[in-house]
Amino acid sequence: MDEGSERDVLSLAEFRNGIEINGTKGVFLEIYNEAQPIPGPPVAQLAASDYEGRYYHIQGTVEALTELFARPEMAGVTADPATVLETVKAYDKAVMGQGEYPDVGKAIASRTIGNVQKDDNGKYLPDTYDLENTRLIVRLMAPSTHHTMGGLMVDTDRHVLTADGEIIPGLYAAGEVTGGIHGGNRLGGNAIVEIFVSGRTAAKAVTADNE
Repeated sequence: MDEGSERDVLSLAEFRNGIEINGTKGVFLEIYNEAQPIPGPPVAQLAASDYEGRYYHIQGTVEALTELFARPEMAGVTADPATVLETVKAYDKAVMGQGEYPDVGKAIASRTIGNVQKDDNGKYLPDTYDLENTRLIVRLMAPSTHHTMGGLMVDTDRHVLTADGEIIPGLYAAGEVTGGIHGGNRLGGNAIVEIFVSGRTAAKAVTADNE
């Protein structure tokens, strides 16, 4: 899948291609370089210890991945460890500019999983690539609710409406709790603008209704 896609597109792809583990559907494995910060705030970083059922730290070898896949909580993972690591290498090769792999480069986070050195100009040195001696983080992940959008219908003055389209006196709504503003996914970065605009509109309506 395109790693830079919208959240709804990614989630649908995960449900379509993922597996079911312990009643959780759309489960997939994320493989990451332990030494590289995960994109996001400091709280997104993972501790050095393993957490059963969530994520594990292993060496980038067939033996380590085989042992991990044999764990009870990995039941349902049928991937061949050797094939997984070869896929990682193919991805990394594309990131280094030495080959092609679907969607590499579309996301800001595109970078190698295995360890590789760079020259003084920041260019990868493929001959130094080493996956076997790379400490990896392997995470069991699945789509989950990040936030909800919509639910309340409003008019242009932000009065909340009943199912019949009637104004509910004294009730106003602003922000993403309201419906009809966005499609299946909002445009990135416009939430703050909508909060300000809809909040001010609601405030003006409150003032007008109470004059």
